[in-house]
Amino acid sequence: MTATGPTVDELLARAAPAIAVQAVSPTGTATVRLEICCAATCTAGTWAPVEGSDMSLTVGAPTLAKGVANPTCLYRANVTACTGCSVTVPYSCAGP
Repeated sequence: MTATGPTVDELLARAAPAIAVQAVSPTGTATVRLEICCAATCTAGTWAPVEGSDMSLTVGAPTLAKGVANPTCLYRANVTACTGCSVTVPYSCAGP
């Protein structure tokens, strides 16, 4: 992503004991927030920030990661600030 807004990908971590989400921007600066939605249908007004999940990416720290133990519901990343950024957000689920 090279602009602000939510990612198009969502992560449903059903039965996973944990997830890891990494934000990477090798250029520019960006702030990426992990969001959760537990509604039956997730729309613009149903996504909430995961507490303490903001990741501020800079040239000196172009990648950061956050983990969630016992995840439920849907997760997505939201780029809330971007100046010359190029953000990707890989993720992984723990477990069998």
